[in-house]
Amino acid sequence: MFCFLIYASNEMAADGEVTGHKLQLGEVGRSSLAYQLNESYEFALCVWFEMMDESRVLYLYLLNALGNIAEKRQASFSFLDETCLINEIEQMMQKQKRIRAIMIGTPSLLKEGKISHCDIPELDGCDLVGKLQSRFSVMVHMENDMHYRVYGYYKKNCQQDQIPVFVY
Repeated sequence: MFCFLIYASNEMAADGEVTGHKLQLGEVGRSSLAYQLNESYEFALCVWFEMMDESRVLYLYLLNALGNIAEKRQASFSFLDETCLINEIEQMMQKQKRIRAIMIGTPSLLKEGKISHCDIPELDGCDLVGKLQSRFSVMVHMENDMHYRVYGYYKKNCQQDQIPVFVY
C-alpha cells in the first residue's frame, strides 16, 4: 500500500496535480517529501443567472482546486438566450484552459435536463447541459439555484445532524 501511495504521488507530481517539498525531520536520516495540492491545476466554472428588475444578470465564478475564487465576472443583458450564455461561458473556457467542470444554478425547474418555467423566459426549453458537454467535453451539472444555495449554506454552517430551514 505504501509503495502505491508513493507511486501515485510521484505520478501526480509529474502531472502537476501536486507539488512536493522536501522536509528534514531531525538532523539525521533521509529527508521526506510533503505533497501539497496545486490549487491552479484545475478549475470549476460556477454559473448562475437571475432577473433583476428588467435586466438579466449573469454571474461567472472561477473556483480553483481548493474552492477559492480565482476570478469572477458579472454582466447584465436585456436579452439572455442560450447562444449568449454559451458565448459568455466560452470566453471563460478560452481564457482558462484548465476548467474541468461547469456548475450551473438556474432560477427554474429542470425537466429531463431541460430548463422549464424559468424566470428568464428566453431560456425555457433550453438543453444547456447537453450543448455545453458536447461543445467543451467537460462535466456539466445544472441544478435549481436554491438547491445550490441551501447545500452551500449547509456545508459551510451546519453540523451533520442539523436540518436547516430556509425562507426566501
